[in-house]
Amino acid sequence: MTRHELSGLQGGPNYDFTLYYGEKIYGFPFCDYPTNNDYIITPKIMTKFRTNGSKGTLADVGILINPESITKYEEVDTNAILNVNRKTGFTITNNVKATKLVILGAGASHGYSDDITAQEQMPPLSLGLFANHYNDLIRLYPGVQNLLNELRYSNDIEEFFEKKWKLIKESYNPELLGNLISIQYFLHDLFLHSLFKKHSGMETSHYSTLSNYANEYVRAKKEPVLFVSFNYDTLLETALKANGRPNRFETIDDYVDPNNNKLLLFKPHGSCNWYKNINLEKFIGKYDPEYDSEYASAGYEKGKFSRIFEFARFLNAKNIYLDSINELIEEEEIQTMKPDSSIRRQDAIPYIYYPQLLIPYKKKDDFIMPSNHQVLLKHYLENITDILIIGWKGTEDKFNGLLKTHLEHKPVNITLINKEGDYNTIVNNFNSLLKNIKWVGNTTKFFSNNPFSEYIKYCINNNDHFFSI
Repeated sequence: MTRHELSGLQGGPNYDFTLYYGEKIYGFPFCDYPTNNDYIITPKIMTKFRTNGSKGTLADVGILINPESITKYEEVDTNAILNVNRKTGFTITNNVKATKLVILGAGASHGYSDDITAQEQMPPLSLGLFANHYNDLIRLYPGVQNLLNELRYSNDIEEFFEKKWKLIKESYNPELLGNLISIQYFLHDLFLHSLFKKHSGMETSHYSTLSNYANEYVRAKKEPVLFVSFNYDTLLETALKANGRPNRFETIDDYVDPNNNKLLLFKPHGSCNWYKNINLEKFIGKYDPEYDSEYASAGYEKGKFSRIFEFARFLNAKNIYLDSINELIEEEEIQTMKPDSSIRRQDAIPYIYYPQLLIPYKKKDDFIMPSNHQVLLKHYLENITDILIIGWKGTEDKFNGLLKTHLEHKPVNITLINKEGDYNTIVNNFNSLLKNIKWVGNTTKFFSNNPFSEYIKYCINNNDHFFSI
């Protein structure tokens, strides 16, 4: 859209604006000619502006927008806008409360097994996601290759991605967006296939011990335990499945169904085995490229892709961005797949799909898990009294906001198992979030290259742990 076209919508109704990076903004445009900037004014912004006595101008409160970022718009009938009834779909008994919450970050998976001694064999931390030992996989994803030099020399991968996403939103940069989509598919492939093969045969797992303790607590106390994992891998799922769960994470709601499980797993930033189908007929109808030399290396022929990287390469080569991908996604809930599996239709044509995981930004302010998972998480947070944190940096703004909303003035005991470098930062962050914290135990004694391992060893030998009854 041009600025001239956007200005022509001023003074009219509210519109749904679709942006090339997949987001939608509902409101009306405001073009500030003195500054040569353009804004979208949402109803919420307008209400706040009027409440404050209309001080300043709309340019002071609007959402800065680049007209080139708008791929389409449509007028919205305000009478047709309904409040979303956020039902979970589960039967929740109000007198069943959860008091124990376990929060897991990348540091937990990185040190989940003492069977692994070589650094390159461990599940990667953020700085190791694009290391040399993943070169064979990296070569399959052009978008990763385009940014590889920056990725490897960055001191903070999460801050790097946050800056790139800010560029995408504030300026029209479809090439950069294409690279980030490619990286999303790469991370999905890395954790679902490559890392699963490496770790499926490990004899020991600290996740298993933690899961055993949690299950013993559930059996004795008859109350659920919440796990919140910010990791893409399925190492915790493997441990939980071995603990008598009646399901095998075969559907997305198996993760959090309180009617069938007491060990509930919430993954706010998605998982390597989560995906949404892209409608094959819509895809072929819209793009339908013939098989030619340009895509011969990708093995493409009329919608047939034998591996997910081939589809990711096609998206990158054809400049197909999130707005178009969202239009092609089938209207259905998130699906789950088994690690190292091939998803195929009955006619042997593989599904084309979009991974449901978030790229690791510095201050992640979004959730990708389904809305009913979010509602259930909020429900159970109300009564949490004890929190165990393992290998988590605590930088997720939206999740921290949930903790503040539900627990700010309630007494909470926190056990923190983390490396020394992150320890004080997390303590300071939580002390500003929650006003009635008791830090439990002298957990600084677990400072090492693998605090998770040291903590589990201590628990085993002292019969003293987070789930002690």
